[in-house]
Amino acid sequence: MAKSIPALVAPTMLRWARVPIDLPAIAACRKLDLPDDRVAAWEASDERPTVAQLRKAARLYRRSLGVFFLPEPPQGSDTLRDLRRHGGAAAGPWSPVLHANYRRAHEQREHVLDLAEADDIESPSSWRIEFSGVQRARTRGSPCMVSYTATWPAQIPRSCPPAATEEFL
Repeated sequence: MAKSIPALVAPTMLRWARVPIDLPAIAACRKLDLPDDRVAAWEASDERPTVAQLRKAARLYRRSLGVFFLPEPPQGSDTLRDLRRHGGAAAGPWSPVLHANYRRAHEQREHVLDLAEADDIESPSSWRIEFSGVQRARTRGSPCMVSYTATWPAQIPRSCPPAATEEFL
C-alpha cells in the first residue's frame, strides 16, 4: 500500500478556511469521515493532513486547493453582516453554501468592473431592480398582483473590502 503524502500547509490556513463558514471542528471531522479530534489537531500543528484529506477539506470549505499552500491568510474580510432582521433579533449563522456564493458574487463584481474599465465604460452610480408577479394575499389566499422596486444608493467604491460595504448599503 502506498504511503500517504502529508500536505505542507500552515495550520492558520486550515483554520482561516473553516471558521468563516461557521463550521465547528467536530462537524468538519464528521463530514470528512475523520476522528472527532483530527481537524483540531491539524489546526494546532499536532498533525498534518494528507494531500487526499486536504482535497476533501477544500471541497468542504469551498476553497481552491492552492489557497491552502499560501504562507498566511489573504487580507480582508470574507463576510458581510446580514442586515435583514427584525428589531432586536440576532444575526443568524451563514451556511457554507451562502459563504461560497457571497465570495463568488464579489469575484464576479470585480470581473465586471475590470471589463468596464477596459472598455472605458463608467460604472453606474445606482442600480434599480424591479420585480412584479403574483403573490397570494395573507388573509384570504386569493392571488393579487404585487410590484417591488429596490434602488441601491451611491456606488460602492471598488477599493472597499467586503466587510466595509455595509456602511454604503
